[in-house]
Amino acid sequence: MRYRVKQLFGSIKQKIGSSFKLLREDLLRKTSIACAILWNFWVLATYLFLLFLSGILQYSYAKGCGRFLEQPQSML
Repeated sequence: MRYRVKQLFGSIKQKIGSSFKLLREDLLRKTSIACAILWNFWVLATYLFLLFLSGILQYSYAKGCGRFLEQPQSML
């Protein structure tokens, strides 16, 4: 009887242990994919912010100076 109980608990531990290992590997895979996606969003947001900021700076410089965006006048 004792042998059968040990066998039963051994098989249960094997099945649960292997499923926990798979869960950990799956969780690690999902976490790494999520980190990569978040990093790409961060880089994209930073790039768009800097692009927006450079547009504002160009506009304010052109408005203040009045000559930044104008075409150069040709000498006739």
